[in-house]
Amino acid sequence: MKAVEMGERTYKMSQNLGLVPEAIEALILKIHSVGFDPIEDALGYVSEVEKLLSTLPDKPYNHSVIKELFLLLKSWVYKFKNDFDTALDIAEV
Repeated sequence: MKAVEMGERTYKMSQNLGLVPEAIEALILKIHSVGFDPIEDALGYVSEVEKLLSTLPDKPYNHSVIKELFLLLKSWVYKFKNDFDTALDIAEV
């Protein structure tokens, strides 16, 4: 999967440069690209994004957009895991 490979390379470059928002966007690309299969991979990327999101300041607009996009994908990951209660809880945030 070229999109996953691109996400992985972008993620590594962003981390090396200390570009947290870009690293988050690369992980979001990876979540979207794996198609939630295997679900364990998608959940691992979700955990990585959550760690990185906790380091972002709350102010900049683009950070809130990144957070909203991530919550949407996170909800979908849990939906595909058949954990509908968690998916709904995430979607209500």
